Amino acid sequence: MDYNLILLILATFLAGFIDAIVGGGGLITVPTLLTLGLPAENIIASNKLIGVSTAITGSYKYLKSNIIRWETIRKFIILSLIGSVFGSYINSLLSPSFLRIFIFCAILILFLYLTFKRKIEYVDHPIPRLSFVLLPLFIFIIGFYDGFFGPGTGTFLIMIFLYFSRFTLLQSAAHGRILNLTSNIGAILFFSTTGLINFWFVFPGMIAASIGGYIGASYSVKYGTKGIRPIMYICVTVLLIKMARDLFL
Repeated sequence: MDYNLILLILATFLAGFIDAIVGGGGLITVPTLLTLGLPAENIIASNKLIGVSTAITGSYKYLKSNIIRWETIRKFIILSLIGSVFGSYINSLLSPSFLRIFIFCAILILFLYLTFKRKIEYVDHPIPRLSFVLLPLFIFIIGFYDGFFGPGTGTFLIMIFLYFSRFTLLQSAAHGRILNLTSNIGAILFFSTTGLINFWFVFPGMIAASIGGYIGASYSVKYGTKGIRPIMYICVTVLLIKMARDLFL
């Protein structure tokens, strides 16, 4: 029995499910790929295939639910795309040894931030006066981050839509999923020219993540985010411990 394959399928399914609801699926998939032995220089690029698989099915479900406001989202798509291509280019310049340490530290910091953030929810507040400037700026920056690294992108998109617009949590998740799909595509377009994508290594995970993404989006439309984060925290904690042992012991 190939336990590595089982771990990959289970981890990517769960990541797809969680990512479609609250974002953060990369917090599970990136350390999983590192734990399974994929070279550090291939992880970010290959993980984009898993990310786009989740984003496609999740976006499809949200589109079917008529949540997306195209008049709002279409002007941001190109910004997300350009940002992710630029971020992917910067990532390709870094050494594998640096990337291994960076991945561990970034996952740990992001995990701690999301843990202490505790709750992402809609709060009725005045929209900042400069939202028409700041929202596009942050979408470009998050697109860059997604191309450069990735984990937590969906969560960050949800947060900026909640703060800079009148979107509910569900609407923010839906529109964030569309932009996350765009930035993943931008990153894949660049990484496909570098030879860093290991398609066959992550192919089973792509299928599992796409199924998880669709089920997660369906769950989100019906039930919201209740009960999802504790599952993610448990998984990421275990993976961080494994990564730390492999890197430092």
